[in-house]
Amino acid sequence: MLTTPDERAVAGAFGSARGWTFPIVSHAGTTFAADMGYQGKELTFGPHKPGISTFEKRESGQVVRVATRSFGLGGDFFALWPMMEMLARGVNGWGPKFHY
Repeated sequence: MLTTPDERAVAGAFGSARGWTFPIVSHAGTTFAADMGYQGKELTFGPHKPGISTFEKRESGQVVRVATRSFGLGGDFFALWPMMEMLARGVNGWGPKFHY
């Protein structure tokens, strides 16, 4: 599941345009992103920081966060990055197709 600060209709259109089939939900108007540490004033990508969290539902019914990791250029979730460094202009000559 993906959460986004975009309104529901915008998030749905964004995912559909890319052929995504997983659930996308909006956290617009909530404190969810800030509570998870993915929103604030001093973050790498402006006020939002991409990342991933895993959760577990305990026998008591309580849902707890098990782990969290931020996404960033050259990080663990960018497995292609070492190959990108081999390009003639290096990683600085490459950028994502879409800008958010």
